[in-house]
Amino acid sequence: MKRIFVLLLAVIFSGTTIHCSRSRNGQGIHFDEALEKKLTLNPSFPAGDVRRYGIFPEKSGMSGAVKITKIDSVLKLASSGLELYFPPGYYNRYILIEKAQNMSLRFDNVQLGSALLIRSSENIRIKGKLTSYNTVEIKNARNILLDSILIINNPERHSGRRASAGMQILEASENVHIKFLYTEGLGSGKSYRYTHAALKIYGYPKLPQQIEISKAHIKNASVHGAIIMGDGIQMDTLIVEGYALHPNPYLVKLSNVKQTPGNYYAVWFQKNTGSEYGLVDVPEIKAKAIRLGPGNIYRPTVIHYLKLPRANEVDALIDDDLKTNIVVRNLIFYPSDE
Repeated sequence: MKRIFVLLLAVIFSGTTIHCSRSRNGQGIHFDEALEKKLTLNPSFPAGDVRRYGIFPEKSGMSGAVKITKIDSVLKLASSGLELYFPPGYYNRYILIEKAQNMSLRFDNVQLGSALLIRSSENIRIKGKLTSYNTVEIKNARNILLDSILIINNPERHSGRRASAGMQILEASENVHIKFLYTEGLGSGKSYRYTHAALKIYGYPKLPQQIEISKAHIKNASVHGAIIMGDGIQMDTLIVEGYALHPNPYLVKLSNVKQTPGNYYAVWFQKNTGSEYGLVDVPEIKAKAIRLGPGNIYRPTVIHYLKLPRANEVDALIDDDLKTNIVVRNLIFYPSDE
């Protein structure tokens, strides 16, 4: 009996210790209070505001005035339950979310000089509008939600003074939801040998699945506009406005493709099963616009509306594999200039 009583006291004490290490704010949100206090450098800012921890956008008048906490440490605070808020401005840095769970970041019209990388993580929520001048990559991650992502090719704003590398959803990623994606421009050359498209949904040996993008707008891609491989891909609108602008002879072969086509496409569907697209829109063409690659015919993918410039023959616009599983329900054309 005495032993049971001692064990109960130990459990109660342990539970009390854990509770005291966390804080509850007025909204009922729990987070690690001890870590938050340790990281605080500027207490005039509220908890969760990254300026409180010494992270400021450039030209704010503060970034050189205080010691800056490493962002990796601040992200650990986010994993403990506190949503991080990034105020508007340009941050000449990258953000790596790796092996993390249950994290929420809120970007208030933020510009990143480098990449946003989400790897081997789950339950990550990215709120607000984020512009990257490098890339956004999601790899082997699950339950990822993003509001508005823009990837702009502007070497003067890129941390490494280089071109951008588009959006990549890779390697067994699952349940990724993006409300709006916009890419403009894309690098080409030896440094971009793995940058096959402005939007690349791909993985080997396991493809991504359950990827949902409400609207994707791709502009001025150097190679392919979009390469889409995976299961359960959902897009309401996919617009590709400019592709094959700077062909890249250094692109490596994709492991999930037996033979790489010699053409660059606005959209290349390959091993894309059980998927659905509301509208795929290619306003201008360069060579063929769409590749309907092979896939599992017992799990077809449906394009409800495919909109293309008018041509004398549809074969001049679409590369249709004999083993394709892609079904185009309605083919519509832009009005002729003639």
